[in-house]
Amino acid sequence: MSTYTYLAMNLSILNATTSLTAIESYNYLYPFVETNRISTHPYKRQTNKELYSVPVIYDSFKEKLAKIHLLPDNWDGYGAVSPDFVVYSNACCFLEKLDNKIMKFLEEDNILSTPYGTITFDFYVNDDLISVEIGKIQIGFFTDCTSGENMESKGEKLSLYKLPDSLVVAFKRLLENA
Repeated sequence: MSTYTYLAMNLSILNATTSLTAIESYNYLYPFVETNRISTHPYKRQTNKELYSVPVIYDSFKEKLAKIHLLPDNWDGYGAVSPDFVVYSNACCFLEKLDNKIMKFLEEDNILSTPYGTITFDFYVNDDLISVEIGKIQIGFFTDCTSGENMESKGEKLSLYKLPDSLVVAFKRLLENA
């Protein structure tokens, strides 16, 4: 399946389940693509002449997620499953919930696809790590801290509105070590 066919399929699914137009759907799914008109993206990012309300680094993360989303099945040559639209959408929602204080510990190279069709985000502060895995209906994480006080969650139901409490505690501990 070509990239364009795959994109068209995802746009048609989004259009069928929402009241967005095709252009609005495209801007929602792939907001990093610049156009010559005012964007209808939910963050109201306008044109280059106006102030962006979303940090520029956030755009590079969304672009990386879009690239991961377009990976074909067997992308690693060992039968890996490509992340589907739901996983991509959940990963984007996860990013939108993160505070800038936490975002500065995430690098684009640390957003990765797993062979299981999930997406991981690795946050590093000095030698401490929080690795978050996003799936279709669950979010999990583990920490690897030099202090030895590690936490993990093998999977909690994803919420579109807030991060799991245990993950918030883990991020607070990470920020204390910054």
